[in-house]
Amino acid sequence: MSSKKHPWKICDRGETYVRGHKKTINGHEYSWSGHCRRVKHKKQILNKDEIIEISKKFKKQSLKLPKDYNFKAKNGSKYDRLIAGWVHYWQEVLGKDANITTDFVKILMMSESSFNPQAKAITHDHPGRAIGLMQITSYTHKLIQPESKELKDHAFKVSLNDLKDPNINISVGVRWLFRKRQISKHFLKVEPTMLQLAEEYKGIRGDKSAKAEQQRKAFLKYKKKYEVN
Repeated sequence: MSSKKHPWKICDRGETYVRGHKKTINGHEYSWSGHCRRVKHKKQILNKDEIIEISKKFKKQSLKLPKDYNFKAKNGSKYDRLIAGWVHYWQEVLGKDANITTDFVKILMMSESSFNPQAKAITHDHPGRAIGLMQITSYTHKLIQPESKELKDHAFKVSLNDLKDPNINISVGVRWLFRKRQISKHFLKVEPTMLQLAEEYKGIRGDKSAKAEQQRKAFLKYKKKYEVN
């Protein structure tokens, strides 16, 4: 994991980004440009505004887009550039050796939400709900915050409502995949396969219930398209 600030990132460690805004004080309107503000946490943090600013750079970058798998789902390729941008970003920050690719993220997203940014579900492993394209759970939302000890660095300061935004949801989802890869590798003592990493992300490692088996089958169904391409 790199401790250096990524070139796309605006703010340093222990800071959060505040977008440009206007404010009226005593009848006078003042304008503030985007700037970084110090916070009490020492981690590198991404908030909603900085995620939006970083993603603006994706349009100008030469990124490895995921393949067009011709999934029979609305928005099947709509989020390809966001997937590519955030996979690239987190690979640069957290390590390119991980088997987390744009293709894997797209297949996982299809199995999680069928590319529906409004997708919601009740989670079975922890009380709460799952939100958006990558089905980020309310429990995971607590773990990614700077106050949590789950992420040693590179945390998020976003609300549950922010996770409805595809851009934010994908950024958080890919970051969480890297954490899940660490956990899976710890238990397996080897690099996890695509299915094993998907199981870890979905919270069904070792779960033999009918619902868990259904989730495995759904992922493997879409994974076959990857193996054919």
